[in-house]
Amino acid sequence: MKKMLRNVVLTFFGLVSIFILSNCQIGLGAAVDVQPPTVSLTSPQADALVRDVFIIEGTYEDDLSVSEVLVSLKEVTTEVEHKELKAVVTPASENELTKGTWSCSINPKELGIVDGTYVATVTAMDTYLHTGTATQTFTIDNTAPLIVLTSPSSTTLDNPTSYGQVFSVEGKAADDSDVDSIDAIIYDENGVEVAKKTITNVSTQIQIDVATWGGVKTIFIN
Repeated sequence: MKKMLRNVVLTFFGLVSIFILSNCQIGLGAAVDVQPPTVSLTSPQADALVRDVFIIEGTYEDDLSVSEVLVSLKEVTTEVEHKELKAVVTPASENELTKGTWSCSINPKELGIVDGTYVATVTAMDTYLHTGTATQTFTIDNTAPLIVLTSPSSTTLDNPTSYGQVFSVEGKAADDSDVDSIDAIIYDENGVEVAKKTITNVSTQIQIDVATWGGVKTIFIN
């Protein structure tokens, strides 16, 4: 009877030991890495307008370290997705690998990215393949505004449009985005700049006095 009781006690403690060991292993697993990284996209800002080559960048943080950050672009209207690009990951320091910054240079011309509104999706991955994502919407616009002048009507020095002392510009301006400003530069017949004016708050119809001038026989606008 005592031997049977001793065997039961040993069996009980054996089961308890296995249970404790199992819990310890789970605890160690959690200590290794169970949390996905966090990632932010700080530039371009939401609904920003970008031109030419631009940088997508942000920050990351993880309980251990991030192995890579990938950036993908999707055009909102057509839903065309472009190839994921690998960002440059820069830890805060040699001894601080749990957080840092990332950046990715985008050249629309080289990548065949046309003008439009895009959603950028950033995915950060740690060494245990846990992922964290962030998104941002912005517009790419590399098409120059269109300006059509009805006055002055001449584009050469051979037959210049005549003006008095007040030089005015009339016409239309158009762009997929708003036209921020127009620079009107006046040259004399020798190509020397004699006046310049920046027009802001540009509407579709342009009708504005650019400069008042006397003694200039031939001028043209660039």
